[in-house]
Amino acid sequence: MIAGIRVLAVLVFLMVAACGAHAETRFALIVGHNFGDTQEMPLRWAEEDARRMQRVLTEVGNVREARTTVLLSPTRAALEAAYTRMQGRIAEARDRAEHAVFFFYFSGHADAQHLHLGNEAVRIDELTRSLAKGPASTTVAIIDACRNDRAPRSRSKGATRAPGFEWPAAAPSIPTGFVLLRSAAQGEVAQESDDLQGSLFSHHLLSGMRGSADADRDGVVTLSELYDYGYRSTLSETHGRTLAVQHSEARVRLEGRGALIISYPKRSESWLGFAPDVSGHLLIIDDRNGRIVAEVRARAEVRVAVAPGRYRVQLRDAGTYATGLLDVPKEGRTLARAELQSQEALDVAKKGRAFDTYPWRLAAGPLVATSHVPGFDSAYGVDTHLSYQLLQRLRVGFGVSAAYAAAAAAAPVVLDRQQVEVGVMAGVDLVAPLTSDVDLLLRPRIGGVWVTQGATRANSARLSQVGLSPDESTRTVFGPQAAAGVALEYFPWSRAGLRIEGTAALAWLSVNGTLDARVIGSGATSLVFRL
Repeated sequence: MIAGIRVLAVLVFLMVAACGAHAETRFALIVGHNFGDTQEMPLRWAEEDARRMQRVLTEVGNVREARTTVLLSPTRAALEAAYTRMQGRIAEARDRAEHAVFFFYFSGHADAQHLHLGNEAVRIDELTRSLAKGPASTTVAIIDACRNDRAPRSRSKGATRAPGFEWPAAAPSIPTGFVLLRSAAQGEVAQESDDLQGSLFSHHLLSGMRGSADADRDGVVTLSELYDYGYRSTLSETHGRTLAVQHSEARVRLEGRGALIISYPKRSESWLGFAPDVSGHLLIIDDRNGRIVAEVRARAEVRVAVAPGRYRVQLRDAGTYATGLLDVPKEGRTLARAELQSQEALDVAKKGRAFDTYPWRLAAGPLVATSHVPGFDSAYGVDTHLSYQLLQRLRVGFGVSAAYAAAAAAAPVVLDRQQVEVGVMAGVDLVAPLTSDVDLLLRPRIGGVWVTQGATRANSARLSQVGLSPDESTRTVFGPQAAAGVALEYFPWSRAGLRIEGTAALAWLSVNGTLDARVIGSGATSLVFRL
């Protein structure tokens, strides 16, 4: 009896040891850099691509968040330090007899030989050799790299053509080796889109990893499924909407008969499926921040991995357009056509920026300005502004400001003088994106200003004690004004941000019977809310 128990214990130990020897541990180093050298146009969405890649890998890529490192616009030294640390962690996993899978992702500027980190550079051939020879059992490198702006409403990216390859056959084992995916072929440009809020190539890869690329509907996305989906989708997108056609490339050096699984949509915390009456091209948009989560060709057998939350969906099919707002619970749900409201496509296009679910901006904050009337100290008050996103780079709006100023200390003290200044301005905001979170605003405006002045004798309190009138007097003057402002708008949160603005205005006021022109300078810091 005892001998039998010992034999059983040994068998259990051997089984556990065997499982441990083949345990898979995944790591990811994710880099997004919006800036290249001085000759390259800044990107807007490279850093956002990196954030989205981390979310997808941790949600459905079987990569624990603690094993991911995200670098946003790093220096070369910061990238090398993070890479060295990651390689050390992977080596430790290898020493524990674990099968380590390493994902390296870069989105940013590059040329044929170098990745561009601002004015610094990293040689691509040295990087890929290091990745291929690193301690990971399997390495998947994705380089979505940019050059310059050669297509309307996009910023271009480029890569070199790789040699041909054959996909490993599907089998239970885990393949080992090195995979390099590039966003474009030699002589082509790869592009990012403001409409899709990211790189075209990365956008389709991320959608595919969430389930759009699961061709056989087995709940997992293999390397071959993902590449085929990304290649076809990127080619179709660039052929249909840009001047430069884009073919992604792959270099595969894998050993073993197993299919390399990139993501596991079936393991997602939640999912969105589609009823038989829902078909067509569908976008899934996070209602909290307006970011596109996935793009899919909807049909009944498709399921897309999404986190629980509220989503806006936009469906296009055979010339029809429909939208809807739905909540996805933790257990997942199926979308029915009756939940979507049909709209005219032209009406939607007139609303301006694509996918901006919160086109209104309400801003309010403290203001300091030079006084509209000579002889008064600086005016302090409040500035408010409401605008609407009419076009992708154009807002229209109006603002109201109110400020208080007292007479300068050097002025005669016979009278205590104060004034209240109220300005009303209307104009436009010309929006120039700097990064995915920061916009530069140029703000020409016209309007008018009302100045109400009041004066009392300096010794009014003492005069009142002896029964004499303090001889109070007030007057209000009005004049037109024109202004030009420059502002930086930063949105660290999904629907709230900060704005810092400087403005120069020219105002004409009739003071003491004469029409005087005066240059006014002001500065304001505001909280901005997307509505």
